[in-house]
Amino acid sequence: MQSVEIIKKSCFNLHQLKEIIQYFYNKTDYEVFSMINKRCGQVLLLFEENPIPYTEDMKVIFPNICIQHLYHYEEEHVFGMKKYIYHCEVSYSYYHEVHGNRIEFKKVVFNGLDRIRYGGQIPEGITDIGYKAFNGSNIQVVIMPDTVTSINNNAFENCNSLKTVYFSKNLLSIGAEAFLDCVSLKEINQPTALQFIGYHCFSGCISLKELPKEIKRSN
Repeated sequence: MQSVEIIKKSCFNLHQLKEIIQYFYNKTDYEVFSMINKRCGQVLLLFEENPIPYTEDMKVIFPNICIQHLYHYEEEHVFGMKKYIYHCEVSYSYYHEVHGNRIEFKKVVFNGLDRIRYGGQIPEGITDIGYKAFNGSNIQVVIMPDTVTSINNNAFENCNSLKTVYFSKNLLSIGAEAFLDCVSLKEINQPTALQFIGYHCFSGCISLKELPKEIKRSN
């Protein structure tokens, strides 16, 4: 009740109130807020993007939503949106099936099933190489598009034929044992944006004579 009185008496303008309430947790919070006074109801009209998971019945609370943010791939699209933005992790197969001009994905993982289905070339739009995605494969050269920011644990473990890896210039992290026992690996470039490298990442890479300085520093 004290917080309600503070809002009633506040000198915040509508846009300032919008910035504050976008951190509410659930639908009930917004319903209560809308009933405080007419001004609070006007604040909700400013939302064009949903601050919480959005469903058809929430159009009463947020009538002007035109961009839907989705936090789980099983969430349903609300009809009539200008754009749909997925923040959850999705496989490349799912991305490939549903992506379009009005759909954006923040985290697209290329996993082992994707490799079997689409081959060993890593497509543009991939952000993560999945756990054991290439484990034991006969791939010889890896070229990562600059959309890739993360390589998960054991992603290329036991790729005995792998000789060359060209990292994404935006690569931030390489997981533990990502290239474990890649005995033929001889050449890798320097990932200048790298912030983290997991343990034993290049253990057993007996043909790799020298690690780039950024990897040494991260290790």
